[in-house]
Amino acid sequence: AAARALYSVALVRTHTRTLMGIATAFMPFLLASNLLFPVGTCKAERVLYLPVLGVCMLLAQALSPAGNASRAPPRRLGLAVAFGAVVAAYAGQCWWYADVWTDGLLLWRNAVSTQEGRPSFLRGRPTLTAQFGLGTHLSWAGFDQEAVRVLDKQVTLSELEYRNGTDFYSSEFQMPGYVPLIVALMRIGRPNDSDAMMQRCLHFTSSATGTTAEIITQQRAQCLAAGAMAIFPISRERSVSTITEALALVNFRDALVVNFAEQISGFIQRQEQLQKQLEGELRGQQQRQQQLPQQQ
Repeated sequence: AAARALYSVALVRTHTRTLMGIATAFMPFLLASNLLFPVGTCKAERVLYLPVLGVCMLLAQALSPAGNASRAPPRRLGLAVAFGAVVAAYAGQCWWYADVWTDGLLLWRNAVSTQEGRPSFLRGRPTLTAQFGLGTHLSWAGFDQEAVRVLDKQVTLSELEYRNGTDFYSSEFQMPGYVPLIVALMRIGRPNDSDAMMQRCLHFTSSATGTTAEIITQQRAQCLAAGAMAIFPISRERSVSTITEALALVNFRDALVVNFAEQISGFIQRQEQLQKQLEGELRGQQQRQQQLPQQQ
């Protein structure tokens, strides 16, 4: 149907409405396709809203007798069948994709695999956002080993593109992958690597430019808070001083930092309760040993 509309424009006569449909379908898609310049999005339904409107305009021209250049009567049944087949195919695709949207991990896996399948001239590498989403959901689902692999790649590429200025968002220091990576490393028993990642984050936040001081301070505080929880098994004193610094940076107004602080406070309370319990058991054992000679 769209081809017939194009034929009427190219070979018979030019209709303003048909040209408008072509422009509406083609121009917005070209601007969002990463062909002219990177836009930071490889695949998203939102970039097809206007192009689909243009396609609908072309279909309306093709199905309308007034827009049909041929004097022969339109084959309405054939067009209706073809249109129904296209609608059915897209309906099946939407039904399948609806299941993908019900699960965050499945959604980001699909996004990364789709982007990896794109040719290099279409920016086939997965976006940093997709890698961050996949890594975070892997960690939430308990797949911390895989999460570390994905997030480490995301952070490394973020730092590289920030240094080189090759990413669309490189002028802004937006690297949220540090925090979930620090936590994932802690959960697989690598607190020293978590500490190293925290230091890496602090290094970048101290040298970042092109963004507001509030964003840098927030990300620095979140890295400190995640690192404080990770190093608690290594050094309780350093953990407390680190989380105190993080809370002071955001003035207790960042929910993530406060959440880490509450977890560390819980660790301390449980540690003190366990210490009191052990001290009580030790005193009881000493008292029983002192009573044995007196009974004999």
